[in-house]
Amino acid sequence: MSGRGRRRSPVADKAIIAAALELFAERGLEGSSIEEIARRAGVTRATVYRRWTDKAALIAHALCKAREGDAPEVHDWGHVGADAFVRIMLEDVPETLAKPELAPLTARLLGSAQAHPELVRAYWDGYLVPRRAAFSRAIVAMQADGRLAADVDPEVLQDMISGALVYRLLLSSEPRSVDDWRAYCRALLRTLGLTA
Repeated sequence: MSGRGRRRSPVADKAIIAAALELFAERGLEGSSIEEIARRAGVTRATVYRRWTDKAALIAHALCKAREGDAPEVHDWGHVGADAFVRIMLEDVPETLAKPELAPLTARLLGSAQAHPELVRAYWDGYLVPRRAAFSRAIVAMQADGRLAADVDPEVLQDMISGALVYRLLLSSEPRSVDDWRAYCRALLRTLGLTA
C-alpha cells in the first residue's frame, strides 16, 4: 500500500458539486452548509472537507465547474477572429443563457457580492479572469481585421456585453428560449457595430 489513501471518486465530486449548486441556488451562501451539501450528495462531511476547506470555496469551485463547456476552451480564444466570435455569440452564448438553472445561480452570486466578496473574488479569479483575457485577445484580433474600431476598449466592450446579457437574464419576466437569446445576441452585436 502506498500510504496515499484512496483515490478521489469523480462520482462523489460530481454529486457534491451538483448538491452545492442546488443548495446555493435555493438558499444562497448563508443558507448553505457542508452538512446539507454532504447529505444531498450522499457522502460524508469528511468526504467534502477532504476536497474543500469551507462552503465558500466549494461553491466558488462548483460555480466555475457549472460553466465549463459553455463556450470553446479559453486557450482557443486567442485565435478567435471576428467570424468565430460572432458564431460563439450566436450559438454558444444563447445555449448557455437558456439553461434554466443559470438565472438563479447568477442572482445568488451577484447578491453575495457585498456580504461575501471572497466568493465573488474566487469566481472572478478562477473563471472570469482567464476568459476576459481571452476575450480581450479576440477583440484585438477583430480590431486587426478591421471589423471593430481600433479605439474600442476591450474591457469596456466586455462589460457592455456582459451587462446587457445579465440584465436581460435577471430582469426578464419570462423564460427565454435559445432562439430568443440568439435574436437578442444578434441585436446586441448589431448595436455594438459587429456584423451579425
